[in-house]
Amino acid sequence: MAGVNLVNAEILAKNRGIEVIETKTSEKDTYIKVIAERNGKKFSIAGTVVNDKPVITEIEGYKINIIPEGILAITKHIDRPGVVGKVGLILGEYGVNIASMQVGRKEPGGEAVMVLSLDQPIPEEAIKKLKEIPNIKDIAVVKL
Repeated sequence: MAGVNLVNAEILAKNRGIEVIETKTSEKDTYIKVIAERNGKKFSIAGTVVNDKPVITEIEGYKINIIPEGILAITKHIDRPGVVGKVGLILGEYGVNIASMQVGRKEPGGEAVMVLSLDQPIPEEAIKKLKEIPNIKDIAVVKL
């Protein structure tokens, strides 16, 4: 399958049952927000382009700043001391190197997201251990 580009994006989306709503402004900056819904559950992600590179700037309303490439692990968790450290320890045990990390929250002690750029895939056993960390609500791994 060919990659998605400005010419074919709308057609590919339509073929997959995705409704595209385009809004234009007079602002110079490129900004896109995608809201997906499946089984009544909504998910949103937003981004922009900086120096010809895409940058994710928001996931589910949580502000972050990460280049979407390679392997990403995305957690939804409660913002408590030790959560980030435990994730790093488990990944280290399995030889998974963290290239970069961004954490976004709306308020201290509330729900948060963490996006890790990884150099290696996460073994299934490690994912199970990550899900067992107190205050981790969900984790998804995406390979781009």
